[in-house]
Amino acid sequence: MHLTVRWLSVLVACAALVIGIAACGSSSGESSSSSGSETTSESASGEEGTSTTAGAESKGEEVSEEELEGNPPPGSVKSGPISLGAYTLDASIPIFTPLIKAQEETAAKLGAEIDVRNGEGELTKEIAIVQQFIAEHKDAIVVSPSDPKGIAPVINLANEAGIPVVAAGITVEGAPVVTYVGANDEEYGEKLAEGMCKLLHGKGKIAIILGILGSSPEFERLKGIETYISSECPGLEIIDKQSGENENAKALAVGQNLLNKYPKGQLDGVIDEGPEGVAPAQYAHQNGRSEVKWVVGDVPKEVAAAIEAGTINMAVYQNPTELGALSVEDVVKWVRGEAASVPRPRDNLKLTLVDKSNLSSIEPY
Repeated sequence: MHLTVRWLSVLVACAALVIGIAACGSSSGESSSSSGSETTSESASGEEGTSTTAGAESKGEEVSEEELEGNPPPGSVKSGPISLGAYTLDASIPIFTPLIKAQEETAAKLGAEIDVRNGEGELTKEIAIVQQFIAEHKDAIVVSPSDPKGIAPVINLANEAGIPVVAAGITVEGAPVVTYVGANDEEYGEKLAEGMCKLLHGKGKIAIILGILGSSPEFERLKGIETYISSECPGLEIIDKQSGENENAKALAVGQNLLNKYPKGQLDGVIDEGPEGVAPAQYAHQNGRSEVKWVVGDVPKEVAAAIEAGTINMAVYQNPTELGALSVEDVVKWVRGEAASVPRPRDNLKLTLVDKSNLSSIEPY
């Protein structure tokens, strides 16, 4: 999921699919290392190049017999038509438009029917949607919850009814799911830090605009940023961290505060865990602070335009179309008795560092 005009104005527990969509958690299992990632663009030593795919190349991890205990039911092992239920936390968030389209197209391609609902960012409505899917005896359910913990009790009810569940973009905490499809948020944070390290040639003072404090994406992305800097780019120094709560207005206020607090020569770069960094980056350029480098999470159209204009230097991209397609592919395989081919406990999306050099190779949402 790792997104806004406020991309996540209704989001309770997760930033961006976007967060990504995006928004968008990583508590379904241990993350894979990003040491196998491929990125070029500008290296820490200052070499120029082109950004390419970066992120989790592996599509899942082995699950032990102990970890399988209490896992969701295998479904009906159907060979005929499959009836799926799905919901997104808020269909008005831009990252979910291509995600929903991919879910519907993939279901049709695989001979399944899918009913995609809008949770509107309200946990009570999301619970009611899942309850209705249970009452309708859906073969499987795909969820993108606003509250990973709050949705758990009704997910447990689905499991008890023999209905397997896949989490797409945002994890479920406290109930077993078939798999989590989405970005590894700790690795996502590592990519954000890698981008800044490249831009500053391995040395400089930076600040971080955090997402929603206490949410899984905020916690894991910050952990990834700090881990990468500690192990791979110790020349970067984090001098400040403030939350923009995944809101444009609040991110702008944080950015203005940082620029006032740290005059020229005292702040070299800012990492925003979400796409809200566009507003403060534009403010910086309009007020004589173009020396500050900006790296943000996710690439909605506003971020793509800012990269093209030079106000955002780099962003981490997760493909919402791939997320939507994989969530349906995995749950259909599970229902059809092909559990061995479903990556578990997570089906990690690839992450890409994007700058002007490779912006045309991705599709902003």
